[in-house]
Amino acid sequence: MEETRYQKCACENCGQTIQYTPNEAGQIIRCPRCNQESRLPGTPKELKVLEPRPLPPKALKKCRICYAEIDPETNKCPECSERRKQRRIKNVIFLIIVVFGLCILGAVARTVWQKRNTPPPPPAGPLLQPEVRLPKSINDLKIGNFYIEQKRGSDFRTAVGTVENASLNVHFGIRVDLDLLDAQGTKVGSLNDVVKELGSHESWRFVAQVNDTNAVTVKVVSIKENQ
Repeated sequence: MEETRYQKCACENCGQTIQYTPNEAGQIIRCPRCNQESRLPGTPKELKVLEPRPLPPKALKKCRICYAEIDPETNKCPECSERRKQRRIKNVIFLIIVVFGLCILGAVARTVWQKRNTPPPPPAGPLLQPEVRLPKSINDLKIGNFYIEQKRGSDFRTAVGTVENASLNVHFGIRVDLDLLDAQGTKVGSLNDVVKELGSHESWRFVAQVNDTNAVTVKVVSIKENQ
C-alpha cells in the first residue's frame, strides 16, 4: 500500500503549522487552532477531461424494394425515389408521343376518307357555240301563257301574258291579237296591244283590260310585226 505524503504550511492568520495532502493544494480550509479560513499553497491537481467518444454508427438497413442500403432512421429510399421520378418522366414522354401519333393517324385517315368520298368532278360538257345572228323572223318571238287575271275583292280584270324575243334581232311594232272566250269556248270579244320595240332576249308583259264579264279565258289569235 502506497504511503500518503503530507505537506506543511503555516496558517495565514495565526502561523499554526497545517499538514495537507498534495490533492488538497490550493484549497481553502479552516485552521484547527484559530478556526479561520486559510488557503493552502500550490494549485489543485488538474483533472483530465476526457473527450466524449462518438457513438458507433448504426448499421444501415436495406430497402425492401430495391435492396439498396439506406439510413435506418428513414423510410424513404433515395434510389427508389429517383427511379419513380425517372419513370414518371418516361410515362409523360410516352403519352405525348402516343397523342401526337394519334393526331397524325387521324389526319391521315381523314385525308384518305375525303379522297375516297369526294365525288368526281362532273364531265366537261360540250363547248357552247357562240349564238349566230339569224335573219329576222316572226318565229323569233315566243308566246308564253295568256290568261285572265282578277284581283281578290275587285271587279277589275285584265288579260296578261308574255312574249319573249329569243334571238339577237331587235323587233319593232309587235302587235298581239286575242279572242275573249266564255265558259263554253265561244268568242265573246277581242283584245290587242302593241309594243314599240322588243330587244334581243327581252320579254314583253302583255296587259290589257277585259270589260266583257262573260269572258273566262283568252286565246292568242295572231302576232305580227310592223316592218
